[in-house]
Formats: sequence, C-alpha cells, structure tokens
Amino acid sequence: MASDADLVECLYDKLKAEGVNVWWDKRCLPAGQPWEQGFADGLSSSTIFVPVLSKAALAPCAKLTAASACDNMVLEHQLALELQLRGRLRAIFPIMVGELEHNPTLGDIHGDFFKDGGMPACLGDMVVGAVEVKLVEHLERLGKGVPILPASDRTVKATLAAITRNQGIKLFGVRADTVDNAVAGIKRLATSFSVTTT
Repeated sequence: MASDADLVECLYDKLKAEGVNVWWDKRCLPAGQPWEQGFADGLSSSTIFVPVLSKAALAPCAKLTAASACDNMVLEHQLALELQLRGRLRAIFPIMVGELEHNPTLGDIHGDFFKDGGMPACLGDMVVGAVEVKLVEHLERLGKGVPILPASDRTVKATLAAITRNQGIKLFGVRADTVDNAVAGIKRLATSFSVTTT
C-alpha cells in the first residue's frame, strides 16, 4: 500500500499548504507515544475524519474473523463512528481511491473504485473480538464510556458500510486533478468548521 501512503502524504502536504490544520500519525505522533494511543488521541481531538479507502487497504477485511487479531483500520473506523455519534466528530469524509494505472499520455490515472466492487467480496459480518476490546479500552481512556453503536453495527461489514455512507469523494481520473479535487473538498469542509482533521 505504498501508493496509499504516497497519496496520504501528498494530501497532507497540500492541505497544510492551504492552511488546513491536519493531524496525521506519521507526522504528528509525539515521540515515544504508542501508535495506537496516538491515533486514538489524534482522532479524538479532530473534527473531521478523512479515511483513505482503496482495494489494497480494504483487502485484509475480507479475511477477518471474530477471533482475528485487532485490525487497526477497523478499530480506527469504529472509533470515528462512536465519536461522531457523541458529536465529537462533525464529519467523516471518505476518499475512495481507484487503482492507479499509468497512461503514457496523461500520466497516472485512478480507475473507478467501484468497478468490479470497491469493497472486499467477503466482508466479515461479525464483531472482531480484539477490535471490540481495544474500542472499549480507548473510549474509556478518552472518557467517552462504552460503545453506543449496537453490536450489529460494529461488525466489519457494517463499519465499512457506515464509513462509506458519508459524503466524501471518489478519486477517478488523472491523479493530479483528483488529488486537487479531494484537497478542495476537504478544505471547503474544514473551512466551514475551522477544524483539525485526521
């Protein structure tokens, strides 16, 4: 998922250049702070959550079972949904990233995220026990109590469906243009709130 990391770095740099206050763990995590606690704290202090969703990033979700180890992406998404329910997050703005192809004339082009199904074919329709434990741990540590969402809404399938129901943007077409469109959309939303994003 190196291309996803490059995309996130590009988004981060462009948003910072536009004056948007952005929290990204790779740049903002305090030295020595455990990563999981850092992203939970960063998410809790943000007002907009911007998950970057690609087929490669979502592929591991198809293999999750109730007994799987904690999947950090699912944990982060569930925590975002819980914080949104409590009014802490004001918006979730997913960026759905189509597969990157190189065109000799136009350069890098994002395909359609939804072509052949953007979501993994076999999403788990169960709660992952290890994710549940961590979710409760972080909500309690942040002083937010226990999960509000019913267990049926905390399955892997329900979590990703809830994230993608939020108005966001689909990167489709020439990469430079699509990234600029995503930055413009995030900036409009952030300006309306004057916020920190993650």
